Amino acid sequence: MARKRNRKQQPKPAPTSKRRNMIIVIGILLSLLAGNAALAYRGKWRASSLAAPQPQSLSLSKEYVYAGGRLLATEEPTPACSPTVVPPTTRNFPAAGGTDSVSVTAAAGCTWTAASNNPTWITITAPANGMGTGNGTVTYTVAPNTGSSQLTGTMTIAGQMITVVEAPAHAYQGFLDGAGCNVIAGWAWDGNNPNTTVSVDIYDGSTLVVAAVPAGMYREDLLNVLASPNHGFSYPTPASLKNGAHSINVKVAGTQVAIGSTGTLHCTEMSPALQGSFDGIGCDTVCGWAWDGNDPANIVNVDIYDGSTLIGTIAATQYRQDLVTALGSPYHGFTFPTPAGLKNGQTHAITVKFGGTSTNLTWNNPRNFNSTCSTPPSFQGSLDPVNCTQISGYAWDANSDLSTINVAIYLDGNFQVVVPAQQVYQHTPPIGDGYHGFIFAVPASWKGNVPHSVSVKISGTNTFLSNSPQGLKCP
Repeated sequence: MARKRNRKQQPKPAPTSKRRNMIIVIGILLSLLAGNAALAYRGKWRASSLAAPQPQSLSLSKEYVYAGGRLLATEEPTPACSPTVVPPTTRNFPAAGGTDSVSVTAAAGCTWTAASNNPTWITITAPANGMGTGNGTVTYTVAPNTGSSQLTGTMTIAGQMITVVEAPAHAYQGFLDGAGCNVIAGWAWDGNNPNTTVSVDIYDGSTLVVAAVPAGMYREDLLNVLASPNHGFSYPTPASLKNGAHSINVKVAGTQVAIGSTGTLHCTEMSPALQGSFDGIGCDTVCGWAWDGNDPANIVNVDIYDGSTLIGTIAATQYRQDLVTALGSPYHGFTFPTPAGLKNGQTHAITVKFGGTSTNLTWNNPRNFNSTCSTPPSFQGSLDPVNCTQISGYAWDANSDLSTINVAIYLDGNFQVVVPAQQVYQHTPPIGDGYHGFIFAVPASWKGNVPHSVSVKISGTNTFLSNSPQGLKCP
């Protein structure tokens, strides 16, 4: 019989660290199944509660940790920090600058910053250190713009760009109508300061000839274009420009802002052949025409006197169809608003002279005027059927038959020309004294088989003549 070998019993090894951790994990899992482990919920729960909450009753803004039905901890998540600025994000300022503010919307505790990217003229004044928390307001100032160009700058507020646009101090515009042997004429103004008179400098090439000529003369066309008529200039051509060929340039005084230049000015030794007529005066206007027969393309000024007192100067540049027939050149008319000082019921001896001379206009000089003009104007008028030859009609002040009324003609809503209504007009019954008609020859630029709309207003007003507007299509 075989003998049994005796074996010595070996002791069990102690659990290793790895096995110990595994045992702990298994224990926790068993505890979870038994409901004894810590439970973590994110949701609404009051700190005083001891019982584990139901998940559906929890707020998403907090995290709660429970163990065995007891509250162990409450955690507040970090709030979202996404500040915004209240529109608009583009801020516009006049040339004078100013102060404004930007509102910031942010959660409590959310920090944001404000900084000017153009600190030389945009200054943030609050918050003082450029930092804010939660809802707040940024206050800033914009310095005056003394230049002739628009300024654009930015600020960064709460991570967002705010654009600041500031208008220029000056908005110069103008036009050089012409330079001849009698006058150099045109207009200039500052659109940002329409009640200020702008001056112009006159150059021969690059050489300054005359400095600071005021552009403050009345012009009926500017009344309709700019709604501000006193921006014309018409300066007597200096003798130094009458001795050969010269190139005339005109700029806004003291600047390099050009308003126009001409071709070569070449004056002959021929003396002026001045002619003109003082056609009438009424409660609305003083009117007539003047030209230099030896320089018909040039402009002539006229001076208007009450007795020996100069009351106004105006350039004779207005379109008159009757002058086409009489002179072969239409742009030599003038109409000047009757000054209030003449409407006092006293007799005034009105004389019109060629500008800068003691010579009266050739015909109908002087005229007496005596009226209080106490009755307000009563403008009336009508546009005749338009055609491809001329635009015509009548306009008058029914309360001042002696006055000449100007009409403004528009094409497709754009101003074209001012024409005085002082021609014979056939109508039954007669319109006043019968001299209240106007005619304007249709220019070639209005033709070409393109449809247009023609309208006519009492100059300087929004009063349309009857039968206006009308369609026009010329081959």
